Amino acid sequence: MSASEPEPSQELPQAVKKGASWIVGLGILTILLGMFAISSPLFAGVAIQYFVGATILVGGIFQLLHAFQGNGQRKPVFAFLSGLLAVICGGLMFAKPLLGLSILTLILIGYFVADGLVKIMFAFKHKPESGWGWILISGIITLLLGLMLWRDWPLSGAWAIGVLFGINLIFDGWAMIFTGSAVRGVMKNMEP
Repeated sequence: MSASEPEPSQELPQAVKKGASWIVGLGILTILLGMFAISSPLFAGVAIQYFVGATILVGGIFQLLHAFQGNGQRKPVFAFLSGLLAVICGGLMFAKPLLGLSILTLILIGYFVADGLVKIMFAFKHKPESGWGWILISGIITLLLGLMLWRDWPLSGAWAIGVLFGINLIFDGWAMIFTGSAVRGVMKNMEP
């Protein structure tokens, strides 16, 4: 074994440290992308809307192809109609991006309201248990966010998706940085 090659017992810790450094770097990049999304929420929202539209469109095309193949399916008409609806919806999201963004925001509003109400009911159901208050607070904040978006809808469609996506990216980025740093710290403590 040459002097420049690491010993087999050192290869794994070095690989783990290198991977942890990559995670920290990706975390920093993710935070920067999140800051960009928050600073340009309409651009970020439209980009997300195009991605969702493309996914629906491609899925619809595959459904149509599947419906035409038959494959012993007893009701190919329903598969065809489902695929046609997906193609139309995906195409509309490309043709009318602001309308698509507004509809996505409406779906998000419904999710926040439903999720907030479920968390609030869950918290009261488990009231004497430890941590029920945090669930209640989370439910109230989620419900208020849904109501706030609803109050400003359809105008909230111009900023909501981009801002919320940006906030999510920032939190994910910090989680990646903390995780990578913790792994590097553990590996550093393991060195002889």
